[in-house]
Amino acid sequence: MPAVQIIFRKDAAAQFLSHLDLLATLEYAMRRARLPLELSEGFNPRPRMTLAAPLALGYIGAREILEISLREQMSATEVQQSLQSALPAGITILSIQTIPEGQKPAASRVQGSIYQVRIPQPVANLDDRVEALLRMGEAWIVEEREKGTRRRNVRPLLESVTVENNCTLRVAVTHGPDGTTRPEHILELLDVPADGALITRECIVLRD
Repeated sequence: MPAVQIIFRKDAAAQFLSHLDLLATLEYAMRRARLPLELSEGFNPRPRMTLAAPLALGYIGAREILEISLREQMSATEVQQSLQSALPAGITILSIQTIPEGQKPAASRVQGSIYQVRIPQPVANLDDRVEALLRMGEAWIVEEREKGTRRRNVRPLLESVTVENNCTLRVAVTHGPDGTTRPEHILELLDVPADGALITRECIVLRD
């Protein structure tokens, strides 16, 4: 069965779709576009589709990755035209390609993410704060969980932080067995308020 990788943008008009809502929206659009989707087995068959990595609520996704399986061959142009016409505002298909046979799913090859973080107000000494953070051997945050709070050292997950100007950061994080970290955590460690920040995941980094 042909497997297809779809690169799409989720912009401001769709940024408050949750991960589950986004999956439901994509599934509805594919059914509406009458794509010949390969379905799972069992009592409740669902399209074989996966997003490479969840995108947090409120983020913009510049190059998100969706992979689907089709029952029959279709050209990339056919898939793109049919699907784009069925998608709501805020979701734009950028490219489509057939996945080579034997290639592992993108979701199993996620290595990291790169974000752009735009802060509403200029921050004094932002370069110095970033340098101090990157010199740290440990960087602890407190997370709210269903069973209470937990402390976690996210420094090993922080690959780089670059100051583009006093209102914009570029943050690269890794994804490990214990998950990853979010740009809000980095702002917290920099003592920068996250309220009003515009966060864009520029790309998902995959292992070869």
